[in-house]
This record gives sequence, structure tokens and C-alpha cells, in this order.
Amino acid sequence: MPPKKKPDDVHQSVQELLEIRAKHKEELEKVDQHLGNRLEEAFESIWTSKLKPILDHLHEAASGVIEEFSDFENEFRQYMKVREPDVNVDLLEDILHNPKAKKPKEPRQRVTRTPEQKAKLLKKYEQAKDIGLGGIYLQSEGIKAASQIAKWKDDPKVKKFLNS
Repeated sequence: MPPKKKPDDVHQSVQELLEIRAKHKEELEKVDQHLGNRLEEAFESIWTSKLKPILDHLHEAASGVIEEFSDFENEFRQYMKVREPDVNVDLLEDILHNPKAKKPKEPRQRVTRTPEQKAKLLKKYEQAKDIGLGGIYLQSEGIKAASQIAKWKDDPKVKKFLNS
């Protein structure tokens, strides 16, 4: 068991620890200040020699791209003003006004289609898909998913009508 210390001894030990701590604190502050200065110098050197030139180059390149795009945008707007729409109005009519599409949901009967009908459906589906209405077109024809008609493309009988 360690001997008991007198209050004066404890007071003196605490005082010594506080002095050591203060001395180290001053030294640590000097080291921190020195490291901070070195880091600042290193950053300034890297900023000046590498980062700033790269960022300046990127800024110039981006400005050039934006300038070219604004020229293209104006040309594109002019082009769109004079261009006829490439939407097949008959196809939209078929999709949006098909009486089959308006029926309430009821069990569907199996439909058997000829290769010629399949080819026509495929052609209209491709047109509808090009304008973002492929799924709606298939629904209007009673077809639940594109996977149902995917195999039609490989059917030689259907291919014959697709190519004609």
C-alpha cells in the first residue's frame, strides 16, 4: 500500500503537473502554428502552379461549349418552327380512341392473329414506341406486355409481311 501523501505534497505535485502542462501547451501551439504556416505555403504553391491553371482552362472550355450550345439552340428552335410533326395522327387516333381500350376490365378471350395482323400490330407498335406511347398502344390492342409480341419478330411468316 503506497504511503499517504501530505496535503502539501499533493499541492506541490499538482503545481508541478500544471507547470509541465503549460510548458507543453506553449510548445504545441508553436508546432501547430509552424505546421499551419507550412500547409498554407504548400497550398498556395499547389494552387498557383496546378489548380488555378486547370480551373481557368475548364472555365474557358465550359464557356466555349455554352456559347456553341446557345448557337445550336437557336438553330434548333428555327428548325422546329418549320418542321412538320412526325407523329402519325392515325396512330394516335387508334391508340386514344380505340373502343377496346375504353371497355371496363373484364376477362379477355384468347385472340388468334394471322401473321399479317401480327406484322401490322408490330409496325404500329414501333411507331407508337417511337413517340413514347408503345405501352398504351399495346393495351389498346388487348396485349398486356411487349414480351407477348417480341417473339413475333422472329416468326418467318410475320417477317415476310414486315418486309413487304
